[in-house]
Formats: sequence, structure tokens, C-alpha cells
Amino acid sequence: MIIVLLGCITIGGNQPSKARNYNVVDSLDSVIRFSGQDTSVARAYVDLTERLFQLYPDTVISLCNKALEIANARLSTSDEKETRSYLLTKAQALNNIGLIYYKRGKLDTAHQYYLECLSIFEQQEEKNGMATCYNNIGSIYKSRGDIKRALDNYHSALNICQETNNNQGINHVSNNIGLIYINQGAYTKALDIYNK
Repeated sequence: MIIVLLGCITIGGNQPSKARNYNVVDSLDSVIRFSGQDTSVARAYVDLTERLFQLYPDTVISLCNKALEIANARLSTSDEKETRSYLLTKAQALNNIGLIYYKRGKLDTAHQYYLECLSIFEQQEEKNGMATCYNNIGSIYKSRGDIKRALDNYHSALNICQETNNNQGINHVSNNIGLIYINQGAYTKALDIYNK
């Protein structure tokens, strides 16, 4: 059912309107809620947002906020396994909201979301999530022109990705580091990063 609704979102993508956008969210909310399992519902909201970033940034925030409401409401009453699931879902929702604010140029707001997300990933010892946060925080510092702090965060992300053998993460972070070196005219350093 969720796939059918996503198809409707994509098909109607040529004529975005806020009214239709919120109707889609409400319809989607009803379908997801029908599943009855809050862990699945919260995760579904976050997963869907990753597919809506470009056309429907407000929908991303709305769905992530719904996931956060569920996670926050259930954290105090869930068992250990559910608690971890809710916390990781909460962290991903915070990250996704941060991405929207980053794309909108609201760097301070994005930074706060990333820091809260990082805190959860660190508590849960979720290495790949930590690497993602460090990479995103590095991008904020790069956008602000604070190259030293950008590189510090990118290298933190790179170290975690290497530790966990996350090749996709290594490639992504290495590219970000290499671009900084290219912008600084440090082509040898950039080449070294790209060759690794």
C-alpha cells in the first residue's frame, strides 16, 4: 500500500501544491497507522522521507515529526530492544530534518539537529550513524568557511567508516575531504585522498 501512495506522489510531482502535499501526508498517515505496530510506523515515516527530499521538503519534516512523536511517546514504556529501535529511528528523523534545514541554508538549525542526532548515535554506539553525523557537521563547517573544523569532522567520519569497513561512507567522506583540498589548491593532498 505504501508503494502505491508513493507512486501517486511521484506521478503528481509536476504540480506540487501544499494542499495536495498535506492530503498525501494525511492519507499516508492513515495507511501507515493501520499497520498497528508503532516501531514499524515510526520507521516507515523516516524511510519515506528519504524518498521525498527533493519535491516535498515540508512533507519530510512533517513525517519526521510524526515519527518523533511516536518515538518520544513510547520510549518510557518500551522494552530494551524497542527502546533501541525508537532511539535509532529518532536519530534518523533528526538527521533528515537537519538535512532539509541544511539544504535551505539554515545552518544553525541544521547543526542543532545533527548534534542531537549524533548524541543518540553515540549513546547507542551506532558507528555508521555517527559517521553520517560527523560528515554532515563537517559540511556545515565547510559551508561556513571553517575548513579546520570541517576537516576535523570529515576525518572523524572517515576513521569510523574505515573502522567499520563502510566503503560507501569512505568514498563519500573522502570525496568531501578531497574537494576541500582542491579548493585550497592542495592538489597533491587531494590526489592522495582520492588514490586511497
